[in-house]
Amino acid sequence: MVSASIILTTYNRKDLLEEMVSNIQSQIFQNYELIIVNDGSTDGTDQWLIDNCESNSNIRIVNKENGGISSARNAGIDVAKGDYILFVDDDDDIPTTFLSNFFNCQKREYDLIVDSYSHKADNKKPTLISFPECEVTGNKDILDYFFHNLKNKPFPYFVYAKLFKRSLIVNNHIRFRPDICLGEDRCFVLDYLQYCNSLKFINTHSYTVRERSNQNYRLSQGTRKPANYFWRNFDLSYDYLVEYSTKMGMPIIARYANNYLAEKLYYYILVPYSQGKYERSAINKIMPSVQQKLENLKLRDIKSSEMRLIIGLFRSNPRIAVSLLKYRMKLSKLIK
Repeated sequence: MVSASIILTTYNRKDLLEEMVSNIQSQIFQNYELIIVNDGSTDGTDQWLIDNCESNSNIRIVNKENGGISSARNAGIDVAKGDYILFVDDDDDIPTTFLSNFFNCQKREYDLIVDSYSHKADNKKPTLISFPECEVTGNKDILDYFFHNLKNKPFPYFVYAKLFKRSLIVNNHIRFRPDICLGEDRCFVLDYLQYCNSLKFINTHSYTVRERSNQNYRLSQGTRKPANYFWRNFDLSYDYLVEYSTKMGMPIIARYANNYLAEKLYYYILVPYSQGKYERSAINKIMPSVQQKLENLKLRDIKSSEMRLIIGLFRSNPRIAVSLLKYRMKLSKLIK
């Protein structure tokens, strides 16, 4: 019988951890190991794990120094023994059928199974994020499907709600990049897809991503992030995507990369800065790197006319671009 390794990373969320652990222990499919990676928590998580999990033969505990979610997931992969690997976050939610939904489909031994999921913000009604139910075979066809058919779907590159074959991860030395802690899932999934030849989409929405406004930001290292933190992650991710496009011989990925960089720069740096959320000195530190990267950005690839205008102006006169963003609502109406 096939087995699963569930990798659960946690950092300073002892109060939420109990619910996810309980949900996993209640699974209908029971041939699993739960690997809990404690990423240097300081809230008593280590003692909670000793008191509640250490005696359970299905649970393995990995305590490590704080290094961020990428290094925590890598630590889980390093000790995993199951035929398949799944990743869960400590503050999300799964039903008792979460594992069985995947393994009921696994008679063909797909390299990857992707489930649709739900997104729940605070106490609001969950939003269903649905992917078309289908099967795709062939390495290039799978990549093409992701970048063509899922281009308008939110977050298809997140690692949750996916069943990965451990042998593909181990044999091809696929790991999360520790230097990328924002959108780190994308690099991992794309690295995996290079070796993936059979893919199945299911549509159970078993995994619920929870967003709590009163909880810390979903990163292991701190809460409030400065502009240079965001830019460093976006810069590295963009370089990765461009290199990946060249390696796979797929121009569509390069176009995706240009849109990715434009969107992230716009929403995470330029708009917040125009609203006074970043100090000028912080923006000045990253400006040379931003300008250099944007010189090679192909404006024709950017779908949003508003972003095209702002980024085009930003190349020649950043001050004017930022000034326009102060009147963003008027700008949007003017362009439309």
